[in-house]
Amino acid sequence: MRVLLWGVGAILTGVSAFATYSYMDHLKHYPTTNDAYIKGELVQVAAQVMGEVVEVSVEDQALVNKGQLLVSVDPRSYEYRVEQAKAKLDQVDQAISGAGTQVQAARAELRIHQSQQENVQLRLDRMRELRKNDAVSQSVIDDTENALKSAEEGVRIAETHVQQAIIQVGEKGSGNEKVREAMAAYNQLQLDLSHTKIVSPCNGRVANLELQPGELVQPGRPLFTVVCNERFWVYANFKETELTRIRPGQPATIKIDMYPGQEFHGVVQNLGAGSGTAFSLLPPENATGNWVKVTQRVPVRILITDLREEFPLRVEASAEATVDTGKDETPIGYPYNHPKTVTEAVNSPMSAAATSGASELAQAVAK
Repeated sequence: MRVLLWGVGAILTGVSAFATYSYMDHLKHYPTTNDAYIKGELVQVAAQVMGEVVEVSVEDQALVNKGQLLVSVDPRSYEYRVEQAKAKLDQVDQAISGAGTQVQAARAELRIHQSQQENVQLRLDRMRELRKNDAVSQSVIDDTENALKSAEEGVRIAETHVQQAIIQVGEKGSGNEKVREAMAAYNQLQLDLSHTKIVSPCNGRVANLELQPGELVQPGRPLFTVVCNERFWVYANFKETELTRIRPGQPATIKIDMYPGQEFHGVVQNLGAGSGTAFSLLPPENATGNWVKVTQRVPVRILITDLREEFPLRVEASAEATVDTGKDETPIGYPYNHPKTVTEAVNSPMSAAATSGASELAQAVAK
């Protein structure tokens, strides 16, 4: 009987030791934490122009689409400014057209002086030929030469007038400096007018909306928040001792407290650059006073890859995350400094494994 009891005790001890080893080995390859929370893209919507709110087109917590009108600011003052800028642009165009007429007049004057110069030059050449035969006196030659100098001076003055007119007009069309300046002012006011319509930056849900018609909005002051529903992450705070095998690109299984029995899948996107306390407002100072070593937690960002409309996610909801680091001694995934984008991480083979091997992983965790 005693031998039987010793045998049963040995078997139970062996089973317990094996179970303990298997459990610890499982935790090594499938680290899990319930210190995890849902994060999303929160866009603080703010006005870009000052004005009175004339319409709020949505309600708080309403679902909105990208580009959907949310708030309208009184556009009348901006419409008036656009009209003024358009009139200024038309004036510049008219002024350039008038200056173009001045250029044409200056060129016509230049052609007249050039013609006079040519006539005087021809007369001077004839007089010099006649002088060879003493048909004309030297004084006539001198008078003609003086007339030629006057004609040449007239040509130079006319050329100066042409250059001044061209400079005053500038280039034609959009290359003209004055036109560019007037066009830039017009475009800026058109942009300000478009900003009187505040639209949704993404598909998502409106939150913290308390704005009412009649309120005065200022540029840059947040009005409410739009929670985009196109991408969500889980920030899982693993113990520093559990990070040994975790790598970017590894598949993960996520359980969210608000949806019992439902599993979501994701892929590790990156690991935090420091523990949570490193970026707190008052980080601990361990160099002074009594010191007690405390295991730190480092946030691991997991991109959720299978969002479902029937289970909408809520920012800051509690979750539990399990990362599949692989069964081999060498963990799967990418090196820490691998430049993987979000799209590449989602489309990676390891991300696909997060979905295809989810049931197997869940069974292993349950065991």
